[in-house]
Amino acid sequence: YDVVQKRVVDSLKWRWKDWTSEATKAERPRALAFSLDGNTAYIGSFGTGTADLCQRVVRGGVNVKKLEEMPAQYELSQNYPNPFNPTTVIKFSMPVEGTVSLKVYNVVGEEVETILDTYKGAGTYEVNFDASKLSSGVYMYTLRTEKMSLTKKMLLVK
Repeated sequence: YDVVQKRVVDSLKWRWKDWTSEATKAERPRALAFSLDGNTAYIGSFGTGTADLCQRVVRGGVNVKKLEEMPAQYELSQNYPNPFNPTTVIKFSMPVEGTVSLKVYNVVGEEVETILDTYKGAGTYEVNFDASKLSSGVYMYTLRTEKMSLTKKMLLVK
């Protein structure tokens, strides 16, 4: 016998069909058994001898992770904490995949740090920023893609 294990997420529901035609004779079940708790079903001895099979179907046990909703628009959140010393978290969302950069500028517009410059899929991200090499002051951080640019202000207090 070949042994196959299948998993179902919600329930063990069966769709019965007519096993009397020649086309379905090779796959008809000859034995069914269910566990007392109803979480497992065993289906045995399919076929005419050339395709015998034993299946075990188990409810649950599947690692299903709820997917977060895809963002509807580009967003750049205020860093947290703000003011900060010397680390902070910057959160941003992208509704579509693409190349994204996250850069920090001083008050005269000079780039002082590139936090991120890479390709990302659609989704929401958090980035840690360590400003231990910078002096106290007001800084701007800019999220830029091919389609948009968003800027926020943050305060480093040492």
